[in-house]
Amino acid sequence: MVASKRLNILALIGFVACVIFNVFMTYREYLLKGGNDYLVYDPCVYLPIILEGACVFYLASNISIKGNWLKIIKLVSGCTLGLFLISDFVMGVTQFIYRILCMKGIPAIISIVIYEVIIFMIGFVATLIMKKIPGLKKLL
Repeated sequence: MVASKRLNILALIGFVACVIFNVFMTYREYLLKGGNDYLVYDPCVYLPIILEGACVFYLASNISIKGNWLKIIKLVSGCTLGLFLISDFVMGVTQFIYRILCMKGIPAIISIVIYEVIIFMIGFVATLIMKKIPGLKKLL
């Protein structure tokens, strides 16, 4: 039990360290590009992204969840494929929301978080509805 607790703490520290490193490297990339032509720091070939994923997977595999939280997690996890499949469509249709949030004076970082929550909620509800259709239920 003690070893497991130590590994959980080590995984949490590793995750936080990787996130901090990636935030720093993203900011560095942003400064190098001068804010122009900057989309995102490319993590595709980057080891800290893999380590973050491994840490989260390890931590998640050691969590015991019961009751209503377990029901919620099962419901959401059952919709992840549908969310993935329709998220680009939902983003394309709802881009105006992000622009409205920014025009209202809300900082971009907060606007994007609100926008992402809206995208998730629309996609989640749409996936739940699609799962009611007999042929789609097995696919989603």
